[in-house]
Amino acid sequence: MSTTTLPPIGSAWIHKTDPHDIVVVTGYSTVSRKQTKKNNIVKIHKVKTNTQTIELMHMFTWHYKPLEQGEQR
Repeated sequence: MSTTTLPPIGSAWIHKTDPHDIVVVTGYSTVSRKQTKKNNIVKIHKVKTNTQTIELMHMFTWHYKPLEQGEQR
């Protein structure tokens, strides 16, 4: 899944290759680079390790998908 829309705060996401790696979106931030470019940052809480971290938006959607879109059986 790839999107330019920020994921909703409080939403749960699952890692695309590790079904035990679940994160909850806790907020956003913006980082400016070279005075012209801005990268959206997604603040996440990793449930597996109980840690807070950040991901660039495009990397976040590259590695994670919404929990409700988990594997179909």
